[in-house]
Amino acid sequence: MTDIVAALDALSAGIAAARALDLDVEPAELVHKEATERLGIAPDTYVLALVGGTGVGKSTLLNALAGETVSPASARRPTTGRPVAWASTDTVDDLRPLLEHLDVESVRTHQQAGLGRVVVLDLPDVDSLDETHRSAVEGILPKVDVVAWVTDPEKYADAVLHDDFLRTWMGRLDRQIVILNKTDRLGPVAVRSVAADLAHVLKRELPAIHGKPPPVVRAAAIQGEAGVSELRSWLAQAADAKTVVADRLVASARAALAALAALAGVTVAGAAPLVNDTERAIAIDRGVFEVLRVVDLSGAQRQAVAATRAQARWRGTGPIGLVTSVAYRLAGRERRSADPGGYLRTWRTRGTLTRAADAVRKTISDAMPNVAPGLRARFAAATEAGTLERRLETALDRVVARQPDL
Repeated sequence: MTDIVAALDALSAGIAAARALDLDVEPAELVHKEATERLGIAPDTYVLALVGGTGVGKSTLLNALAGETVSPASARRPTTGRPVAWASTDTVDDLRPLLEHLDVESVRTHQQAGLGRVVVLDLPDVDSLDETHRSAVEGILPKVDVVAWVTDPEKYADAVLHDDFLRTWMGRLDRQIVILNKTDRLGPVAVRSVAADLAHVLKRELPAIHGKPPPVVRAAAIQGEAGVSELRSWLAQAADAKTVVADRLVASARAALAALAALAGVTVAGAAPLVNDTERAIAIDRGVFEVLRVVDLSGAQRQAVAATRAQARWRGTGPIGLVTSVAYRLAGRERRSADPGGYLRTWRTRGTLTRAADAVRKTISDAMPNVAPGLRARFAAATEAGTLERRLETALDRVVARQPDL
């Protein structure tokens, strides 16, 4: 539970930071919401989904596990795009909130020993011509705890296995497996060869989970219970359902946080500032030089000296000094030449900050190719014509306003 709390807290902080950068935080918010809800719904039961393309035998696998027909199986899948759930008769009533959370209406029950704390879902085909089928799978995958990716000797190297569908979800599940079904169509040597090649494809094409790709088990669902013995053995290994659920939630939260970091261009390894120290120092020096050129500190210094002399004449230079001071004041000369505060406030009469803004803008523009795509629009808006100059003007006005009059 501690790991879950820490992972969700980290995700919340990441969402807040990403929102401040105007990044898209909706996917991460959905992960956080689902994880929070799942913690309160049957945490001692895990949900396994059978996922795969048309004709790979997902329904036949489920029927073989059940020892009876649970989900209709055929070369052409049924027209329905809704998932079918298989759950224990002893626990199904307690699992109603979980089934509602999954948005599963079709439920079949069983009395299989050792599978009382697992709900198996037979999902629509991911490669169906009906887009609603794939949408249904994408909608339910964020809510399942374990995935069994089902393929066969003919389809294991298909593009479907390599596309962003698996790439997206492999990293969000702590426990998963790849089932090579229909091995009854191959001889023993060919089965070992195809299984090894599939394992190689997974290692090469898909992100590893905890340093290794998901395991490959062989099945021949057409042979009934005998043909799914490896799958049943793997299911039995997940005895602690609470741990399975907790690990999935932690993995999902971490994956969502990593996705936010990628949008922001943040990586754990090799992180470096967009602008190196040397370029940053040069840009600042150029910008400061141009600001000081317009402010004219030398002129303000002359004004300060004149103001000091004016006070000296008035206070301690005798009758002639007093007469001179009165004359300067009446003529307005003292106001023009002995008012450093006023001189600073009228900096706009001596030029603009365009050149100072250009120095900063060029540095940011040069770094733009290294900015994460999700942030480029914001960087570009911050440096567009007029925006940066107005921000510099506002900052300078604030600094000048804080200077005391002499």
